[in-house]
Amino acid sequence: MNADYTFRAQWLAPKLPLTMLNHFDLTLQSGERDISPGSDAAELCLVQFLEQLELPQLRSLSLRWLVAPEEGERHWSEVHPRFISILSSVAPTLRSLSVAYLPLTDEQALECLMQLHCLSHLDLRFSLVDREHDPITDVFLEACTPRLDKSSPTILPLLEAVYLQCNGAQHSATQVVDLIQSRWMSIWGSVHLRSFSLISMKPVSAHTRQRMKKWSEEGLEVFLDQVDIR
Repeated sequence: MNADYTFRAQWLAPKLPLTMLNHFDLTLQSGERDISPGSDAAELCLVQFLEQLELPQLRSLSLRWLVAPEEGERHWSEVHPRFISILSSVAPTLRSLSVAYLPLTDEQALECLMQLHCLSHLDLRFSLVDREHDPITDVFLEACTPRLDKSSPTILPLLEAVYLQCNGAQHSATQVVDLIQSRWMSIWGSVHLRSFSLISMKPVSAHTRQRMKKWSEEGLEVFLDQVDIR
């Protein structure tokens, strides 16, 4: 569906049961011309729309956020708990999640992933040029790295494929390597991770490239690359 829409959240529709829907792909797009005095925050409208859907068989969810920024972090923080509830409701069946450009912090992104115990495929894309608000931080990557002592539950224990896009200023190469290694040769003694891709503006060191070569020889599909934007 393609529609020219002004964001308004006042109207509440009845719950819509989509009992046979397996894949849901939604792109929200707007520009400055879409912002008017009568508009509600797009974040509120997105969450309110998703709350109207019943998705008992959902296996794949894709959300692309192409909305002109307007106090996005503040607006998202207001609706984030409701978004967490939505993810929790689809967690038993959800196997694949793709999120692009939602105005999440690293802690909010982690909270999303903590709901999804059955997820096997993860695709997170954030701005390549925004250094300050990059949610792929060392804190995020460390939290996603299984611990040998099992001192805390593993986030996404069934993860097989990862695609990350970000600026790269907020994480270190060491933490990326630790995450990949822990997921490739897992603490349970069996291989879980099948592929890992990270696209950012951070240069890839010679040491990291050596590790990539070793992983590739062992059978892991791994791709780490730097993007130059001029």
